[in-house]
Amino acid sequence: MVLEALQTSLKDQPLGRWEVNLKFEGLKLMPVALRLMQNLQEDGFEIVLVWPDMGGAALAKHNAPELANQISSINDLLGDLNGKDDDRIFLVVAPQPSDYDQFELLCNKHSGAVVMLNGRLEDSAVGIGGVARQRRRGFLCFMA
Repeated sequence: MVLEALQTSLKDQPLGRWEVNLKFEGLKLMPVALRLMQNLQEDGFEIVLVWPDMGGAALAKHNAPELANQISSINDLLGDLNGKDDDRIFLVVAPQPSDYDQFELLCNKHSGAVVMLNGRLEDSAVGIGGVARQRRRGFLCFMA
């Protein structure tokens, strides 16, 4: 169901910002992210699986060596974008409040679609209410 909804959304708005939240206790995101990436690639989308940190990216490359060229960290991608037009879809896995600034910069620099999988961008330390909601919802407003 998630795959079908995402495929339809990406075809209808190929430059959009999408949020996917899966709420299952004990859910391991890496297998889900890799499967989602592979299914979207089979449907003709060019996907980059993006992890907030280099450790997550390295583990994903280790677990799926055949996809290693399409797996990256946010910092590695930021160094590669440099204002170039890019129609790849970035599937960003579980960015946290500490990743907010880098993630926002990535979204603003990227000219293609961004899908955030199980992100948690709000930070209770920055406030309850308006500020927290702005971070949580702001992702959908990041403009390339």
